[in-house]
Amino acid sequence: MSPRLPSFCAAISVLTLSCTGSSSGDKGEASASDSGSAMSDCPYLTLSKEALSFVDTPIGATVTETLVITNNCAGDAPLEVSLAWGDDPGPFEAELPEPTSLEPQSILIFDVTFTATDYDLAEATLELSTNDVDATVPITGQADPDQDGDGYEAEAVGGEDCDDDNADAYPKDEEQFEDGVDDDCDGQVDEGYVAAGDVLISELMLSPGAVDADVGAWVELYNASETDLELQGWVLADDTGQAVAIDASLVLQSGSFVVLGPSSDTSANGGAPVDHAWGADTFSLPDTGTLSLTVGDAEIWAVDLDETWSAIAGRAWSVDPTLLDADHAASVDAWCASSETFGDGDDGTPGDTNPWCATVDHDGDGRTAADGDCDDPNDAGYDELSEVWVGLDDGCHE
Repeated sequence: MSPRLPSFCAAISVLTLSCTGSSSGDKGEASASDSGSAMSDCPYLTLSKEALSFVDTPIGATVTETLVITNNCAGDAPLEVSLAWGDDPGPFEAELPEPTSLEPQSILIFDVTFTATDYDLAEATLELSTNDVDATVPITGQADPDQDGDGYEAEAVGGEDCDDDNADAYPKDEEQFEDGVDDDCDGQVDEGYVAAGDVLISELMLSPGAVDADVGAWVELYNASETDLELQGWVLADDTGQAVAIDASLVLQSGSFVVLGPSSDTSANGGAPVDHAWGADTFSLPDTGTLSLTVGDAEIWAVDLDETWSAIAGRAWSVDPTLLDADHAASVDAWCASSETFGDGDDGTPGDTNPWCATVDHDGDGRTAADGDCDDPNDAGYDELSEVWVGLDDGCHE
């Protein structure tokens, strides 16, 4: 807003400043006096506000305060007024007038704005100089610590509100909605709406051959539910006391995979496309005991790494894709050593569909590919069947 200089006496007055210099006209220091007094022998300055304070501002919003400067002199002497920022104004702005001659009983009006960009306290100083007296106007501005008005201040200012833009998210006893949001601010998302078996451990690289395990081991998770799931706050743990939490947002879409590991650097981890890295020396995948996935107090999935799971250097263990559900994937019979190569030469399919296991009887004919079934998806093909002309090698005799 442009400065305005109407020629009438201002009614607003909070701080009055008068000259304390000598009768010879030396410039003096500012001092406060009662706003209603009149002086006929020197200029007489009044500020409508001795300080400007912007409080409880919404982040991203711009708010305005108006400052009025009055020459309350009862005589004929004008005030030569100039305004400047005393330091970097930061988030404050004002269209400061050029040096102005302010006649007695005239006012100068201008606006100061503040735009809140974060929760930090902003400070600046506006300096007012005249031919007889100087003054400073301190200015402060700060965002509302409770942006969403839910009664809880943001964590950024020491409060407990984990999402200050969402009035439904604040500390409470349990999740309120199945919405992919941490409604109760406990660091976990929708934990009351997830059931055992909704997410499965679908593949494990326990002993990489191309790189060391402290950077190249990994675990793959599969979302067997019909809902996209936010995994932030979920915990991977073993029965020796090791545990690591997913400490950042990680959305696992329905029917899809994510990969967790110590490193997401494919040039260092053997080429595995790790979606969330827990960091070196934080957690080590065990090769015995139990590996579990939990959220809140609920165990969503666990794998018993007994002697059948002996680590094979450079080969991941994976669930047969036809058995990737809660009813089958818990059985060791649904697992096998991977037969497809990735990255730097190890075998596995991190983040992708697992290959069929040769040890699984897919067609239910009593034979597996490992037993000699040449056409495992076809229950008419196994090696003891007499050949029948159906256009297939149903006797597996070639």
